[in-house]
Amino acid sequence: MTLLLNLADQLANFPVSRLNGPGLRYAFWVQGCSIRCTDDCLNPNCLDPAPKVLVPVDEAAAHILRLQVQHGIEGVTFLGGEPFDQAEALAELGRRVQAAGLSVVTYTGHTLEHLQRQARPDWLALLAVTDILIDGPFVPQLRSDSLRWRGSSNQRLIFLTDRYRPEEIEATPVEKGFNILIRPDGTLTISGLQNKQALETLLQTWQEDGWIE
Repeated sequence: MTLLLNLADQLANFPVSRLNGPGLRYAFWVQGCSIRCTDDCLNPNCLDPAPKVLVPVDEAAAHILRLQVQHGIEGVTFLGGEPFDQAEALAELGRRVQAAGLSVVTYTGHTLEHLQRQARPDWLALLAVTDILIDGPFVPQLRSDSLRWRGSSNQRLIFLTDRYRPEEIEATPVEKGFNILIRPDGTLTISGLQNKQALETLLQTWQEDGWIE
Protein backbone atom coordinates (compact mmCIF):
# COMPACT_ATOMS: atom_id res chain seq x y z
CA MET A 1 0.00 0.00 0.00
CA THR A 2 1.28 3.44 -0.95
CA LEU A 3 0.91 5.87 1.93
CA LEU A 4 0.03 9.40 0.90
CA LEU A 5 0.50 12.67 2.75
CA ASN A 6 -1.98 15.49 2.21
CA LEU A 7 0.23 18.59 2.38
CA ALA A 8 -0.47 22.31 2.39
CA ASP A 9 1.95 22.92 -0.49
CA GLN A 10 4.56 21.35 -2.71
CA LEU A 11 7.58 19.87 -0.95
CA ALA A 12 9.94 22.31 -2.65
CA ASN A 13 8.07 25.29 -1.21
CA PHE A 14 8.56 24.45 2.44
CA PRO A 15 11.45 26.16 4.26
CA VAL A 16 14.67 24.99 5.81
CA SER A 17 15.09 27.07 8.98
CA ARG A 18 16.06 27.16 12.65
CA LEU A 19 12.67 28.31 13.92
CA ASN A 20 10.78 25.05 14.48
CA GLY A 21 13.06 22.92 16.61
CA PRO A 22 16.74 22.29 17.33
CA GLY A 23 19.26 22.93 14.60
CA LEU A 24 18.63 23.45 10.91
CA ARG A 25 15.35 21.74 10.03
CA TYR A 26 13.02 21.07 7.15
CA ALA A 27 9.52 22.08 8.26
CA PHE A 28 6.42 21.13 6.43
CA TRP A 29 2.68 21.49 6.99
CA VAL A 30 0.12 18.75 6.62
CA GLN A 31 -3.27 19.79 5.32
CA GLY A 32 -6.35 19.28 7.46
CA CYS A 33 -7.26 19.58 11.13
CA SER A 34 -10.09 17.68 12.79
CA ILE A 35 -9.78 19.20 16.26
CA ARG A 36 -9.87 22.96 15.50
CA CYS A 37 -8.29 23.63 18.89
CA THR A 38 -8.40 27.44 18.62
CA ASP A 39 -10.25 30.20 16.79
CA ASP A 40 -6.95 32.04 16.46
CA CYS A 41 -5.08 29.48 14.36
CA LEU A 42 -1.88 30.80 12.85
CA ASN A 43 -2.48 28.87 9.62
CA PRO A 44 -6.24 28.71 8.97
CA ASN A 45 -5.55 27.76 5.34
CA CYS A 46 -4.26 24.40 6.64
CA LEU A 47 -7.51 23.44 8.39
CA ASP A 48 -9.58 22.14 5.47
CA PRO A 49 -9.04 18.36 5.18
CA ALA A 50 -9.91 18.25 1.47
CA PRO A 51 -7.02 16.86 -0.62
CA LYS A 52 -4.64 19.64 -1.59
CA VAL A 53 -1.17 18.34 -2.46
CA LEU A 54 -0.99 14.55 -2.25
CA VAL A 55 2.56 13.25 -1.92
CA PRO A 56 3.67 9.63 -1.45
CA VAL A 57 5.76 9.01 1.65
CA ASP A 58 8.49 7.63 -0.62
CA GLU A 59 8.71 10.97 -2.44
CA ALA A 60 8.72 13.00 0.78
CA ALA A 61 11.47 10.83 2.28
CA ALA A 62 13.63 11.13 -0.84
CA HIS A 63 13.22 14.92 -0.82
CA ILE A 64 14.21 15.16 2.84
CA LEU A 65 17.27 12.96 2.37
CA ARG A 66 18.39 15.18 -0.50
CA LEU A 67 18.13 18.18 1.82
CA GLN A 68 20.24 16.31 4.34
CA VAL A 69 23.02 16.05 1.74
CA GLN A 70 22.57 19.52 0.25
CA HIS A 71 21.97 21.59 3.39
CA GLY A 72 23.09 19.41 6.28
CA ILE A 73 19.71 19.56 7.98
CA GLU A 74 19.50 18.08 11.46
CA GLY A 75 15.93 16.94 11.21
CA VAL A 76 12.35 17.47 10.14
CA THR A 77 9.40 19.16 11.83
CA PHE A 78 5.79 18.12 11.28
CA LEU A 79 3.28 20.99 11.56
CA GLY A 80 -0.28 21.56 10.47
CA GLY A 81 -3.09 21.41 10.31
CA GLU A 82 -2.97 18.51 12.72
CA PRO A 83 -0.16 15.99 12.15
CA PHE A 84 -1.92 13.27 14.17
CA ASP A 85 -4.74 13.29 11.60
CA GLN A 86 -2.15 11.74 9.26
CA ALA A 87 -0.26 9.78 11.88
CA GLU A 88 0.22 6.54 9.93
CA ALA A 89 1.94 8.22 6.98
CA LEU A 90 3.99 10.56 9.18
CA ALA A 91 5.09 7.66 11.38
CA GLU A 92 6.42 5.86 8.32
CA LEU A 93 8.16 9.01 7.12
CA GLY A 94 9.61 9.52 10.59
CA ARG A 95 11.02 5.99 10.65
CA ARG A 96 12.75 6.54 7.33
CA VAL A 97 14.35 9.85 8.18
CA GLN A 98 15.42 8.68 11.64
CA ALA A 99 17.11 5.70 10.02
CA ALA A 100 19.20 8.25 8.10
CA GLY A 101 20.21 9.98 11.35
CA LEU A 102 17.69 12.83 11.32
CA SER A 103 15.53 13.89 14.26
CA VAL A 104 11.78 14.45 14.33
CA VAL A 105 9.81 17.25 16.00
CA THR A 106 6.01 17.00 15.93
CA TYR A 107 3.48 19.71 16.76
CA THR A 108 -0.04 18.80 17.87
CA GLY A 109 -3.11 20.46 19.32
CA HIS A 110 -3.71 17.35 21.41
CA THR A 111 -2.01 16.76 24.74
CA LEU A 112 0.40 13.86 25.15
CA GLU A 113 -1.86 12.37 27.81
CA HIS A 114 -4.82 12.33 25.42
CA LEU A 115 -2.79 10.71 22.66
CA GLN A 116 -1.52 8.01 25.00
CA ARG A 117 -4.91 7.41 26.61
CA GLN A 118 -6.60 6.77 23.26
CA ALA A 119 -3.96 4.11 22.49
CA ARG A 120 -4.55 4.30 18.75
CA PRO A 121 -1.83 2.32 16.96
CA ASP A 122 -1.20 5.09 14.42
CA TRP A 123 -0.91 7.77 17.11
CA LEU A 124 1.43 5.63 19.20
CA ALA A 125 3.53 4.93 16.10
CA LEU A 126 3.97 8.64 15.44
CA LEU A 127 4.87 9.26 19.07
CA ALA A 128 7.44 6.46 18.83
CA VAL A 129 9.36 8.29 16.07
CA THR A 130 9.03 11.75 17.64
CA ASP A 131 12.07 13.07 19.50
CA ILE A 132 10.38 16.26 20.71
CA LEU A 133 6.62 16.69 20.94
CA ILE A 134 5.19 20.21 21.17
CA ASP A 135 1.68 19.63 22.47
CA GLY A 136 -1.46 21.48 23.39
CA PRO A 137 -3.75 24.00 21.72
CA PHE A 138 -2.75 27.58 21.19
CA VAL A 139 -4.55 29.65 23.83
CA PRO A 140 -4.63 33.37 22.93
CA GLN A 141 -4.98 34.44 26.57
CA LEU A 142 -1.73 32.62 27.37
CA ARG A 143 0.21 33.93 24.40
CA SER A 144 3.85 34.78 24.94
CA ASP A 145 6.48 35.99 22.50
CA SER A 146 9.34 34.72 24.66
CA LEU A 147 8.65 30.98 24.43
CA ARG A 148 10.87 28.62 22.51
CA TRP A 149 9.14 27.19 19.40
CA ARG A 150 5.62 27.70 20.74
CA GLY A 151 3.05 30.45 21.10
CA SER A 152 1.26 30.05 24.44
CA SER A 153 2.47 29.01 27.87
CA ASN A 154 0.22 25.93 28.14
CA GLN A 155 2.07 24.31 25.25
CA ARG A 156 4.92 22.03 26.29
CA LEU A 157 8.23 20.82 24.92
CA ILE A 158 8.20 17.11 25.72
CA PHE A 159 11.37 15.10 25.14
CA LEU A 160 10.27 11.61 24.11
CA THR A 161 13.74 10.23 23.36
CA ASP A 162 17.23 10.91 24.63
CA ARG A 163 18.28 12.51 21.33
CA TYR A 164 18.14 15.92 23.04
CA ARG A 165 18.53 16.89 26.68
CA PRO A 166 16.27 19.62 28.08
CA GLU A 167 19.17 21.39 29.78
CA GLU A 168 21.12 21.52 26.52
CA ILE A 169 18.17 23.01 24.66
CA GLU A 170 17.53 25.59 27.38
CA ALA A 171 21.18 26.63 27.24
CA THR A 172 20.87 27.70 23.59
CA PRO A 173 19.51 31.12 22.53
CA VAL A 174 15.84 31.37 21.61
CA GLU A 175 15.68 32.00 17.87
CA LYS A 176 13.22 34.81 17.19
CA GLY A 177 11.54 35.44 13.87
CA PHE A 178 9.20 33.74 11.45
CA ASN A 179 9.02 32.25 7.98
CA ILE A 180 6.24 33.38 5.67
CA LEU A 181 5.31 31.44 2.54
CA ILE A 182 3.16 33.46 0.12
CA ARG A 183 1.38 31.37 -2.49
CA PRO A 184 0.21 32.54 -5.92
CA ASP A 185 -3.39 32.50 -4.67
CA GLY A 186 -2.48 34.97 -1.90
CA THR A 187 -2.73 32.55 1.03
CA LEU A 188 0.02 32.44 3.63
CA THR A 189 1.72 29.79 5.71
CA ILE A 190 3.58 31.10 8.75
CA SER A 191 5.98 29.32 11.09
CA GLY A 192 8.42 30.17 13.84
CA LEU A 193 6.25 32.96 15.22
CA GLN A 194 7.91 34.70 18.16
CA ASN A 195 6.49 38.19 17.96
CA LYS A 196 2.91 38.49 16.79
CA GLN A 197 2.94 42.28 16.88
CA ALA A 198 5.88 42.37 14.46
CA LEU A 199 4.07 39.95 12.16
CA GLU A 200 0.86 41.96 12.23
CA THR A 201 2.78 45.15 11.44
CA LEU A 202 4.49 43.45 8.49
CA LEU A 203 1.23 42.07 7.11
CA GLN A 204 -0.46 45.45 7.46
CA THR A 205 2.36 47.07 5.50
CA TRP A 206 2.04 44.47 2.75
CA GLN A 207 -1.72 45.03 2.59
CA GLU A 208 -1.24 48.79 2.33
CA ASP A 209 1.29 48.25 -0.46
CA GLY A 210 -1.13 45.95 -2.29
CA TRP A 211 1.05 42.83 -2.07
CA ILE A 212 -1.66 40.85 -0.26
CA GLU A 213 -5.38 41.33 0.33
